Amino acid sequence: MMRSIIHSLYLFYQSVRPAAWRHSFFPFIAGLSYLWLFLFAIPPSADSIWLLVLFFITTSGFAGTGFFINDFFDITIDAKAGKVNRVSKLSSSKKIILFISIITIALLPWVWLPANVFSWVLIGSQFLLFLLYSLPVIRFKDIWYLSGVTDACYAYVIPLLLSCNTYMLFSGGTLDSGIFLVGASMFFAGFRNILIHQIDDIPNDEKADVITLPQKIGLKKTTSLLWICFLFETCLYLGFLINNALHHQLFLTVSILYPLIIGISFFKKFRKQKKPGIIIMNRVNDHFYQIWMPLLCLFFLITVDIRWSILFFLHLLFLVPGHVYVSFVVMGKRLTIQSVFLFRRVIGQLWYIASLVVNNSIYYFLRFFGIDLVKENKSALEYFKFFFRKK
Repeated sequence: MMRSIIHSLYLFYQSVRPAAWRHSFFPFIAGLSYLWLFLFAIPPSADSIWLLVLFFITTSGFAGTGFFINDFFDITIDAKAGKVNRVSKLSSSKKIILFISIITIALLPWVWLPANVFSWVLIGSQFLLFLLYSLPVIRFKDIWYLSGVTDACYAYVIPLLLSCNTYMLFSGGTLDSGIFLVGASMFFAGFRNILIHQIDDIPNDEKADVITLPQKIGLKKTTSLLWICFLFETCLYLGFLINNALHHQLFLTVSILYPLIIGISFFKKFRKQKKPGIIIMNRVNDHFYQIWMPLLCLFFLITVDIRWSILFFLHLLFLVPGHVYVSFVVMGKRLTIQSVFLFRRVIGQLWYIASLVVNNSIYYFLRFFGIDLVKENKSALEYFKFFFRKK
Protein backbone atom coordinates (compact mmCIF):
# COMPACT_ATOMS: atom_id res chain seq x y z
CA MET A 1 0.00 0.00 0.00
CA MET A 2 2.74 2.43 1.01
CA ARG A 3 4.77 1.52 -2.08
CA SER A 4 1.74 2.24 -4.29
CA ILE A 5 1.23 5.64 -2.66
CA ILE A 6 4.91 6.54 -3.08
CA HIS A 7 4.82 5.44 -6.72
CA SER A 8 1.68 7.54 -7.36
CA LEU A 9 3.28 10.59 -5.72
CA TYR A 10 6.37 10.09 -7.86
CA LEU A 11 4.21 9.92 -11.02
CA PHE A 12 2.37 13.07 -9.92
CA TYR A 13 5.69 14.83 -9.34
CA GLN A 14 7.07 13.82 -12.74
CA SER A 15 3.83 14.73 -14.51
CA VAL A 16 4.19 18.43 -13.66
CA ARG A 17 7.72 18.34 -15.16
CA PRO A 18 9.68 19.97 -12.30
CA ALA A 19 12.95 19.48 -14.21
CA ALA A 20 11.67 21.97 -16.80
CA TRP A 21 11.11 24.82 -14.31
CA ARG A 22 12.85 24.07 -10.98
CA HIS A 23 16.19 25.58 -12.06
CA SER A 24 14.84 27.99 -14.70
CA PHE A 25 11.44 29.56 -14.00
CA PHE A 26 11.55 29.17 -10.21
CA PRO A 27 14.96 30.90 -9.63
CA PHE A 28 13.78 33.69 -11.96
CA ILE A 29 10.69 34.27 -9.79
CA ALA A 30 12.81 33.96 -6.65
CA GLY A 31 15.15 36.62 -8.04
CA LEU A 32 12.19 38.91 -8.71
CA SER A 33 10.96 38.33 -5.14
CA TYR A 34 14.35 39.35 -3.72
CA LEU A 35 14.35 42.37 -6.03
CA TRP A 36 10.95 43.56 -4.77
CA LEU A 37 11.98 42.93 -1.15
CA PHE A 38 14.91 45.29 -1.73
CA LEU A 39 13.13 47.95 -3.82
CA PHE A 40 10.10 48.09 -1.51
CA ALA A 41 12.40 48.07 1.57
CA ILE A 42 10.71 45.05 3.19
CA PRO A 43 12.67 44.00 6.31
CA PRO A 44 13.15 40.38 7.42
CA SER A 45 10.35 39.31 9.74
CA ALA A 46 7.98 36.42 10.32
CA ASP A 47 5.46 38.10 8.00
CA SER A 48 7.94 38.74 5.14
CA ILE A 49 9.30 35.17 5.36
CA TRP A 50 5.72 33.85 5.31
CA LEU A 51 5.09 36.06 2.27
CA LEU A 52 8.10 34.53 0.48
CA VAL A 53 7.09 30.97 1.35
CA LEU A 54 3.50 31.48 0.17
CA PHE A 55 4.60 33.13 -3.06
CA PHE A 56 7.05 30.31 -3.77
CA ILE A 57 4.25 27.78 -3.18
CA THR A 58 1.85 29.54 -5.54
CA THR A 59 4.66 29.84 -8.11
CA SER A 60 5.16 26.06 -8.00
CA GLY A 61 1.41 25.58 -8.42
CA PHE A 62 1.21 27.86 -11.47
CA ALA A 63 4.26 26.25 -13.10
CA GLY A 64 2.88 22.76 -12.50
CA THR A 65 -0.58 23.74 -13.75
CA GLY A 66 0.82 25.21 -16.96
CA PHE A 67 2.82 22.11 -17.80
CA PHE A 68 -0.01 19.75 -16.82
CA ILE A 69 -2.59 21.53 -19.01
CA ASN A 70 -0.14 21.65 -21.91
CA ASP A 71 0.74 17.96 -21.65
CA PHE A 72 -2.88 16.89 -21.07
CA PHE A 73 -4.01 18.39 -24.37
CA ASP A 74 -0.82 17.28 -26.16
CA ILE A 75 -1.18 13.54 -25.46
CA THR A 76 -2.30 12.66 -29.00
CA ILE A 77 0.11 15.08 -30.69
CA ASP A 78 3.07 13.92 -28.60
CA ALA A 79 2.29 10.29 -29.43
CA LYS A 80 2.25 11.19 -33.12
CA ALA A 81 5.61 12.98 -32.79
CA GLY A 82 7.12 10.17 -30.70
CA LYS A 83 7.62 12.41 -27.65
CA VAL A 84 7.37 11.24 -24.02
CA ASN A 85 4.22 12.52 -22.32
CA ARG A 86 4.09 11.62 -18.62
CA VAL A 87 0.48 12.72 -18.14
CA SER A 88 -0.59 10.03 -20.64
CA LYS A 89 0.66 7.38 -18.18
CA LEU A 90 -1.83 8.48 -15.51
CA SER A 91 -5.29 6.99 -15.17
CA SER A 92 -8.31 9.30 -15.50
CA SER A 93 -8.86 9.39 -11.74
CA LYS A 94 -5.19 10.24 -11.11
CA LYS A 95 -5.33 13.03 -13.71
CA ILE A 96 -8.29 14.56 -11.88
CA ILE A 97 -6.58 14.23 -8.49
CA LEU A 98 -3.37 15.76 -9.82
CA PHE A 99 -5.19 18.66 -11.50
CA ILE A 100 -7.15 19.48 -8.35
CA SER A 101 -3.95 19.25 -6.29
CA ILE A 102 -1.88 21.64 -8.38
CA ILE A 103 -4.76 24.10 -8.76
CA THR A 104 -5.06 24.05 -4.96
CA ILE A 105 -1.31 24.66 -4.59
CA ALA A 106 -1.59 27.59 -7.01
CA LEU A 107 -4.67 29.23 -5.45
CA LEU A 108 -4.71 28.33 -1.74
CA PRO A 109 -1.82 30.70 -0.81
CA TRP A 110 -3.98 33.61 -2.00
CA VAL A 111 -6.14 33.15 1.07
CA TRP A 112 -3.23 34.80 2.93
CA LEU A 113 -1.28 36.63 0.21
CA PRO A 114 -2.14 40.32 -0.26
CA ALA A 115 -4.26 40.80 -3.37
CA ASN A 116 -6.44 43.35 -5.12
CA VAL A 117 -8.54 43.40 -8.27
CA PHE A 118 -5.41 43.65 -10.43
CA SER A 119 -4.04 40.48 -8.75
CA TRP A 120 -7.13 38.49 -9.64
CA VAL A 121 -7.14 39.86 -13.20
CA LEU A 122 -3.55 38.64 -13.59
CA ILE A 123 -4.35 35.23 -12.04
CA GLY A 124 -7.42 34.84 -14.25
CA SER A 125 -5.42 35.89 -17.31
CA GLN A 126 -2.77 33.30 -16.46
CA PHE A 127 -5.26 30.42 -16.38
CA LEU A 128 -7.07 31.75 -19.46
CA LEU A 129 -3.81 31.85 -21.45
CA PHE A 130 -2.93 28.32 -20.28
CA LEU A 131 -6.22 27.13 -21.79
CA LEU A 132 -6.10 29.25 -24.94
CA TYR A 133 -2.57 28.00 -25.60
CA SER A 134 -3.45 24.30 -25.35
CA LEU A 135 -7.22 23.81 -25.72
CA PRO A 136 -8.21 22.01 -28.95
CA VAL A 137 -9.97 24.06 -31.66
CA ILE A 138 -8.74 27.37 -30.15
CA ARG A 139 -5.17 26.18 -29.48
CA PHE A 140 -2.94 29.26 -29.83
CA LYS A 141 0.04 26.89 -29.69
CA ASP A 142 -0.67 25.85 -33.29
CA ILE A 143 -1.20 29.42 -34.55
CA TRP A 144 2.29 30.51 -35.60
CA TYR A 145 1.74 34.25 -35.02
CA LEU A 146 0.10 33.80 -31.56
CA SER A 147 2.04 30.99 -29.90
CA GLY A 148 5.17 33.03 -29.09
CA VAL A 149 3.21 36.03 -27.80
CA THR A 150 1.04 33.83 -25.56
CA ASP A 151 3.99 31.90 -24.15
CA ALA A 152 5.95 35.10 -23.42
CA CYS A 153 2.97 36.58 -21.56
CA TYR A 154 2.11 33.64 -19.31
CA ALA A 155 5.71 32.50 -18.68
CA TYR A 156 7.34 35.91 -18.06
CA VAL A 157 5.22 39.05 -18.14
CA ILE A 158 2.25 38.01 -15.98
CA PRO A 159 4.40 36.32 -13.26
CA LEU A 160 6.59 39.45 -13.14
CA LEU A 161 3.60 41.80 -12.76
CA LEU A 162 1.91 39.51 -10.23
CA SER A 163 5.03 39.25 -8.07
CA CYS A 164 5.63 43.01 -8.18
CA ASN A 165 2.00 43.81 -7.31
CA THR A 166 1.99 41.31 -4.42
CA TYR A 167 5.13 42.66 -2.75
CA MET A 168 4.00 46.23 -3.38
CA LEU A 169 0.69 45.57 -1.61
CA PHE A 170 2.53 43.94 1.29
CA SER A 171 4.88 46.92 1.69
CA GLY A 172 2.35 49.66 0.98
CA GLY A 173 4.77 51.10 -1.58
CA THR A 174 4.15 52.43 -5.06
CA LEU A 175 5.18 51.23 -8.52
CA ASP A 176 8.10 52.82 -10.30
CA SER A 177 8.02 53.49 -14.05
CA GLY A 178 10.94 51.05 -14.39
CA ILE A 179 8.46 48.18 -14.14
CA PHE A 180 7.43 48.90 -17.75
CA LEU A 181 11.05 48.59 -18.88
CA VAL A 182 11.62 45.24 -17.19
CA GLY A 183 8.15 44.02 -18.25
CA ALA A 184 8.89 44.79 -21.91
CA SER A 185 12.34 43.22 -21.54
CA MET A 186 10.82 40.00 -20.18
CA PHE A 187 8.33 39.88 -23.05
CA PHE A 188 11.22 39.79 -25.53
CA ALA A 189 13.01 37.23 -23.30
CA GLY A 190 9.96 34.97 -23.39
CA PHE A 191 9.50 35.40 -27.13
CA ARG A 192 13.20 34.62 -27.69
CA ASN A 193 12.97 31.49 -25.56
CA ILE A 194 9.92 30.06 -27.28
CA LEU A 195 11.53 30.70 -30.70
CA ILE A 196 14.63 28.77 -29.62
CA HIS A 197 12.42 25.95 -28.32
CA GLN A 198 10.48 25.87 -31.58
CA ILE A 199 13.71 25.72 -33.59
CA ASP A 200 14.91 22.76 -31.51
CA ASP A 201 11.49 21.11 -31.86
CA ILE A 202 11.14 21.42 -35.65
CA PRO A 203 11.64 17.64 -36.31
CA ASN A 204 8.90 16.73 -33.80
CA ASP A 205 6.55 19.46 -35.05
CA GLU A 206 6.96 18.23 -38.62
CA LYS A 207 5.97 14.71 -37.51
CA ALA A 208 2.90 16.12 -35.73
CA ASP A 209 1.97 18.41 -38.68
CA VAL A 210 2.35 21.51 -36.49
CA ILE A 211 3.46 24.75 -38.17
CA THR A 212 5.45 27.16 -35.97
CA LEU A 213 6.97 30.55 -36.72
CA PRO A 214 10.49 29.21 -37.54
CA GLN A 215 8.96 26.80 -40.07
CA LYS A 216 6.78 29.55 -41.53
CA ILE A 217 9.48 32.18 -42.09
CA GLY A 218 12.58 29.95 -42.26
CA LEU A 219 15.68 29.70 -40.08
CA LYS A 220 17.46 32.70 -41.59
CA LYS A 221 14.63 35.13 -40.80
CA THR A 222 14.07 33.47 -37.42
CA THR A 223 17.73 34.04 -36.57
CA SER A 224 17.34 37.74 -37.46
CA LEU A 225 14.22 37.90 -35.30
CA LEU A 226 16.13 36.32 -32.40
CA TRP A 227 18.84 38.97 -32.75
CA ILE A 228 16.18 41.68 -32.57
CA CYS A 229 14.60 40.10 -29.48
CA PHE A 230 17.99 39.73 -27.82
CA LEU A 231 18.98 43.36 -28.47
CA PHE A 232 15.64 44.80 -27.31
CA GLU A 233 15.61 42.53 -24.27
CA THR A 234 19.17 43.48 -23.26
CA CYS A 235 18.76 47.21 -23.85
CA LEU A 236 15.44 47.39 -22.00
CA TYR A 237 16.81 45.41 -19.06
CA LEU A 238 19.89 47.63 -18.94
CA GLY A 239 17.55 50.63 -18.98
CA PHE A 240 15.70 49.15 -15.99
CA LEU A 241 18.99 48.74 -14.10
CA ILE A 242 20.13 52.28 -14.90
CA ASN A 243 16.72 53.64 -13.87
CA ASN A 244 17.12 51.95 -10.47
CA ALA A 245 20.74 53.15 -10.23
CA LEU A 246 19.35 56.70 -10.00
CA HIS A 247 17.75 55.75 -6.66
CA HIS A 248 20.01 52.92 -5.42
CA GLN A 249 23.76 53.18 -5.95
CA LEU A 250 24.19 49.38 -5.76
CA PHE A 251 22.40 49.10 -9.12
CA LEU A 252 25.19 51.11 -10.70
CA THR A 253 27.49 48.14 -10.12
CA VAL A 254 24.92 45.77 -11.65
CA SER A 255 24.54 48.11 -14.63
CA ILE A 256 28.24 47.51 -15.29
CA LEU A 257 28.26 43.80 -14.39
CA TYR A 258 25.21 42.92 -16.52
CA PRO A 259 26.68 43.77 -19.97
CA LEU A 260 30.03 42.35 -18.81
CA ILE A 261 28.51 38.98 -17.82
CA ILE A 262 26.38 38.89 -20.98
CA GLY A 263 29.43 39.74 -23.13
CA ILE A 264 31.59 37.01 -21.58
CA SER A 265 28.79 34.42 -21.90
CA PHE A 266 28.13 35.54 -25.48
CA PHE A 267 31.70 34.96 -26.63
CA LYS A 268 31.95 31.65 -24.76
CA LYS A 269 28.83 30.49 -26.62
CA PHE A 270 30.28 31.82 -29.88
CA ARG A 271 33.33 29.55 -29.56
CA LYS A 272 31.17 26.50 -28.79
CA GLN A 273 28.47 27.15 -31.40
CA LYS A 274 27.49 23.91 -33.14
CA LYS A 275 24.40 24.91 -35.12
CA PRO A 276 25.18 27.32 -37.98
CA GLY A 277 22.31 29.70 -38.64
CA ILE A 278 20.95 29.39 -35.08
CA ILE A 279 21.54 32.38 -32.85
CA ILE A 280 24.75 32.04 -30.84
CA MET A 281 23.46 33.92 -27.79
CA ASN A 282 21.23 30.95 -26.92
CA ARG A 283 20.07 31.65 -23.36
CA VAL A 284 23.04 33.79 -22.27
CA ASN A 285 20.58 36.27 -20.74
CA ASP A 286 18.68 33.43 -19.05
CA HIS A 287 21.78 32.49 -17.06
CA PHE A 288 21.87 36.02 -15.71
CA TYR A 289 18.16 36.02 -14.72
CA GLN A 290 18.29 32.54 -13.20
CA ILE A 291 21.70 32.53 -11.48
CA TRP A 292 23.35 35.93 -11.15
CA MET A 293 20.37 38.26 -10.67
CA PRO A 294 18.94 36.37 -7.66
CA LEU A 295 22.38 36.22 -6.01
CA LEU A 296 23.03 39.92 -6.63
CA CYS A 297 19.62 40.87 -5.22
CA LEU A 298 20.28 38.72 -2.17
CA PHE A 299 23.60 40.50 -1.74
CA PHE A 300 21.72 43.82 -1.84
CA LEU A 301 19.36 42.56 0.87
CA ILE A 302 22.30 41.49 3.06
CA THR A 303 23.87 44.95 2.77
CA VAL A 304 20.61 46.36 4.17
CA ASP A 305 20.05 43.71 6.86
CA ILE A 306 22.48 40.89 7.67
CA ARG A 307 19.58 38.66 8.74
CA TRP A 308 18.79 38.06 5.06
CA SER A 309 22.02 36.02 4.82
CA ILE A 310 20.11 32.86 5.85
CA LEU A 311 18.06 33.30 2.65
CA PHE A 312 21.30 33.56 0.67
CA PHE A 313 22.51 30.16 1.91
CA LEU A 314 19.11 28.51 1.35
CA HIS A 315 19.08 29.84 -2.22
CA LEU A 316 22.58 28.46 -2.85
CA LEU A 317 21.51 25.11 -1.45
CA PHE A 318 18.21 24.63 -3.30
CA LEU A 319 18.00 26.97 -6.30
CA VAL A 320 21.46 27.02 -7.85
CA PRO A 321 21.86 24.06 -10.27
CA GLY A 322 24.71 21.62 -9.73
CA HIS A 323 26.37 22.40 -13.07
CA VAL A 324 27.16 25.92 -11.80
CA TYR A 325 29.21 24.48 -8.93
CA VAL A 326 30.87 22.01 -11.31
CA SER A 327 31.80 24.94 -13.59
CA PHE A 328 33.37 26.77 -10.65
CA VAL A 329 35.33 23.65 -9.64
CA VAL A 330 36.59 23.18 -13.22
CA MET A 331 37.41 26.87 -13.48
CA GLY A 332 39.18 26.72 -10.09
CA LYS A 333 41.31 23.76 -11.21
CA ARG A 334 42.14 25.50 -14.48
CA LEU A 335 43.10 28.71 -12.69
CA THR A 336 45.19 26.74 -10.20
CA ILE A 337 47.10 24.97 -12.99
CA GLN A 338 47.57 28.24 -14.86
CA SER A 339 48.69 29.98 -11.65
CA VAL A 340 51.26 27.25 -10.90
CA PHE A 341 52.54 27.39 -14.48
CA LEU A 342 52.77 31.20 -14.33
CA PHE A 343 54.47 31.04 -10.92
CA ARG A 344 57.08 28.61 -12.23
CA ARG A 345 57.73 30.84 -15.26
CA VAL A 346 58.09 33.93 -13.08
CA ILE A 347 60.41 32.12 -10.64
CA GLY A 348 62.45 30.81 -13.59
CA GLN A 349 62.83 34.31 -15.04
CA LEU A 350 63.75 35.77 -11.67
CA TRP A 351 66.30 32.99 -11.12
CA TYR A 352 67.79 33.66 -14.56
CA ILE A 353 68.07 37.40 -13.89
CA ALA A 354 69.53 36.79 -10.43
CA SER A 355 72.09 34.38 -11.92
CA LEU A 356 73.15 36.98 -14.51
CA VAL A 357 73.54 39.66 -11.83
CA VAL A 358 75.53 37.41 -9.47
CA ASN A 359 77.72 35.84 -12.18
CA ASN A 360 78.50 39.17 -13.83
CA SER A 361 79.28 40.73 -10.45
CA ILE A 362 81.75 37.93 -9.61
CA TYR A 363 83.31 38.07 -13.10
CA TYR A 364 84.00 41.79 -13.05
CA PHE A 365 85.07 41.72 -9.42
CA LEU A 366 87.77 39.12 -10.25
CA ARG A 367 88.76 41.06 -13.40
CA PHE A 368 89.69 43.87 -11.03
CA PHE A 369 92.33 41.52 -9.57
CA GLY A 370 93.50 40.42 -13.01
CA ILE A 371 91.59 37.14 -13.13
CA ASP A 372 89.64 36.50 -16.36
CA LEU A 373 87.33 33.52 -15.87
CA VAL A 374 86.44 33.51 -19.60
CA LYS A 375 90.08 33.02 -20.61
CA GLU A 376 90.56 30.48 -17.84
CA ASN A 377 87.35 28.73 -19.06
CA LYS A 378 86.38 28.05 -15.45
CA SER A 379 83.73 29.06 -13.01
CA ALA A 380 84.78 31.04 -9.96
CA LEU A 381 84.45 27.93 -7.78
CA GLU A 382 86.52 25.81 -10.16
CA TYR A 383 89.19 28.51 -10.42
CA PHE A 384 89.67 28.77 -6.65
CA LYS A 385 89.69 24.96 -6.22
CA PHE A 386 92.46 24.76 -8.85
CA PHE A 387 94.27 27.74 -7.28
CA PHE A 388 94.35 26.22 -3.76
CA ARG A 389 95.39 22.79 -5.09
CA LYS A 390 98.43 24.44 -6.70
CA LYS A 391 99.30 25.99 -3.39
